[in-house]
Amino acid sequence: PKPYFGYRLVLYVYASIFYIILYFPLVMIFILSFNDSEIVGFPFKGFSTRWYKVVFSSPMLMESFINSILVGVLTAVIATSLALLLALAFRHEFLMKNMVLNLILVPIVIPGIIGGIILLIFFGYADIKPSIFTTVLVAHVNWVLPFAFLTIYPRLHHFDLSLEEAALDLGARPI
Repeated sequence: PKPYFGYRLVLYVYASIFYIILYFPLVMIFILSFNDSEIVGFPFKGFSTRWYKVVFSSPMLMESFINSILVGVLTAVIATSLALLLALAFRHEFLMKNMVLNLILVPIVIPGIIGGIILLIFFGYADIKPSIFTTVLVAHVNWVLPFAFLTIYPRLHHFDLSLEEAALDLGARPI
């Protein structure tokens, strides 16, 4: 009766298998985090929240957790802001536009470990001391920026310029 029933069924089965393979390890880690055992794994010896108590009572682990959240949020804000500014700039012609685009996309092309080694060498030559808000944040922004740019740029590229012109007519500044 329905002409695409077979295709839809195959698509649903494929998507289900894909998501199961993708998320099953995370679900298992979450389940095993409640295991009352000295090692992570089976057999399940009982339900316990002791590992969460260990993590949340350790000042060093809590500091690491807070630093991770802080670096993640700052990376997202900085990379998204830079990607937006770059996408706005790429709507206009400027000198060496293709070279700048290639530089933005370099972290996607080279393996992460090579990019990390390059940044480590660069920070060493620049005599920058490693810390959360210098080297770690810069490395994270460097890694995330191309993905943010590739998400924002296509949307802005097809943005109606007459809306910008209307805003300029109503008193908005060009910037």
